[in-house]
Amino acid sequence: MRWNLSLLAMLCIATVARAETLSFDDLHGSGTIPDGYGGLNWSNFFYLDTTNPFGHNEANGFTSGTVSPPTVAYDNGGSVAMISGPSFTFSASSFTAAWKNDLEISVTGYAGGRQVGQSLFFVNPGYPSFEVFDFGPVDQVTFASSGGVLAGLTGTGSQFAMDNMVINLPEPAGASLPCAVAGFIALRRRRCDAGT
Repeated sequence: MRWNLSLLAMLCIATVARAETLSFDDLHGSGTIPDGYGGLNWSNFFYLDTTNPFGHNEANGFTSGTVSPPTVAYDNGGSVAMISGPSFTFSASSFTAAWKNDLEISVTGYAGGRQVGQSLFFVNPGYPSFEVFDFGPVDQVTFASSGGVLAGLTGTGSQFAMDNMVINLPEPAGASLPCAVAGFIALRRRRCDAGT
């Protein structure tokens, strides 16, 4: 069987990055999301097991925003939160306001300090909103929340809950070696078939 070089190239390019959904469910209890989680660095992001969100037994955006139980990520309301890494695509995520109706969230992607994408949307505590971004490649994404009207819940902050974040990360350096070897073999066979 002869390899089609362009097909081989497309297959290899398709394997250079891997899609990953960060559900935060492998983080237990509550705390700060550690750097390295999901291959990213995290600033001002925390995680919470929503089976007991801060001792509040009422409905709130943390519990309703838990798309895949039991854990969600959240920001420290009023302060900009950020994820960063060498190069990745920020594809999508679900967002829910913790305590306010019509909470405004601004998500901005950067590459080398230059803005490459921005999205502004509004969320509520009663249900998650799935937002698609496809920012990439980027090395930094910021999240800022503001405004909104109190929804009559116990809390009053501008926090948002985030779950099932979809990112694409580059494969480790050695992952493309099989493609390089296969490409060399295909090229060698092609030259042999041509008599060179």
